[in-house]
Order: sequence, then C-alpha cells, then structure tokens
Amino acid sequence: MQWPFATWGADVVVSGHDHTYERISANRITYFVNGLGGRSIYTFNDPVPGSQVRYNGDYGAMLVEADKTSIHFEFINLSGSVVDAYTIHSTSINPLH
Repeated sequence: MQWPFATWGADVVVSGHDHTYERISANRITYFVNGLGGRSIYTFNDPVPGSQVRYNGDYGAMLVEADKTSIHFEFINLSGSVVDAYTIHSTSINPLH
C-alpha cells in the first residue's frame, strides 16, 4: 500500500494477504508481509525495492515483543526455526509518538 504511513507516525507496518513472508525497508519504515498462517503458499515474483528477507518455505507465525526501549519481531516456521529476527530500538522509533 502506498498510504502515508510515515506522516501518520508509523514505525512498522504489518500486513498479510500474500501467502509469503517478506521484510521490506522503505522510506524509514519497516514493512512486514506475514501471510504464511494458513491456506496455500505463494511463489515470489521479482523483489520490490527495499526487500531484505523473503521466505515461502513453510507456514509459520510472527512473535512480537515490545517494551519501553525496543520492539522485537521474529518469524518462526512450523519446525520452530527462526527465519527472520529484527529489532527496532527506541532511538530509531518515530519521534512523533
């Protein structure tokens, strides 16, 4: 989506729909596509600009842990392997909050 997330003060955008996992960095915002919770797994097209991690090897879920100093994201597949881990620290969190 091309909505004005930065203007609205977003640090992170999480979406689903595409049955893949992808982490994208664009315009100082981290985007997660997390659609491997069920149904069929999709194949990938060409990566979009800012794509950092792409995965479609198995189903899985995202664990998100937050405190006053950071937000930590992990995508974990069904076998329990951490496919991707990413942390945003308070110094990089949007100052509009």
